[in-house]
Amino acid sequence: MKHRSHDGHDGHTVLAEAENVLAEVLLVCAVAAVGLFLTLLASGVAGWAAVTGGAAAAMFVLAAVSLRAGRHTAQRSHAAPGHVSAGPM
Repeated sequence: MKHRSHDGHDGHTVLAEAENVLAEVLLVCAVAAVGLFLTLLASGVAGWAAVTGGAAAAMFVLAAVSLRAGRHTAQRSHAAPGHVSAGPM
């Protein structure tokens, strides 16, 4: 019989932390994409500037969604075992 060692982290906590790390990485990449967008726009390369601008916007949206998901996962992990959270009102 195998015994699982408990390291103090449950699956929800690890998932929430991973979602927060993903959001941070997306935010850094989005800021870099905005810098690249401005550089390309100033250089007169409007086609590639539009591509990087769209990518930056998508990364900002994905970062916001990831932060929200991480917050929701963290709230579920801190709720009482028999309590079902309806979420923020």
